[in-house]
Amino acid sequence: MTEVTEKQCTRCEETKPIEGGFYNPRRAYCVECERETAAARMRKHNKTLKGRAMTSYNRARRTAAKFGAVDTLKPLDVVAAFAFADGTCAYCGEQSEKITDLQLDHVVAFSRGGENTADNIRVCCRSCNMRKGSKPFLSFALESKIDADTIRRAIYSMASATGRTYAEMVAELMREGARNEKDG
Repeated sequence: MTEVTEKQCTRCEETKPIEGGFYNPRRAYCVECERETAAARMRKHNKTLKGRAMTSYNRARRTAAKFGAVDTLKPLDVVAAFAFADGTCAYCGEQSEKITDLQLDHVVAFSRGGENTADNIRVCCRSCNMRKGSKPFLSFALESKIDADTIRRAIYSMASATGRTYAEMVAELMREGARNEKDG
């Protein structure tokens, strides 16, 4: 019996060596066609709520590992955060038409000792996430001149997500701000 060393890709119809040209002999597409179709599938997937959430989840896990941060975040936590946000930035309150405009933010940044946990994440727009950086939430909100109602809604959302009262959440955010001012 003769061993087959070449195969025709069913997509581009080019004949290529099996070794190096295909991921394995049973695959119908060559490596190049597999990569093209995978990239297109990922672009489409990232435009869905679950796809965006999973991309954010994976990025957060990598960053948490880099900082040695506590990491108990689960994929479902991130999907729930994106679903709960319903396209609205947790910080400025702006509604986004595209899910790809939203990002995962850690209220207490990893660089300030924050953890990768469900109660430390918010979904916000790219603009707010970039402007906030590693600043404490209240410092960022006051510096950004976000209106009081939006700040209040964000704090209520944080309190609700963490099982705290509004007053407890405000006190915690004040402590965080004071700690960061001292470390400053």
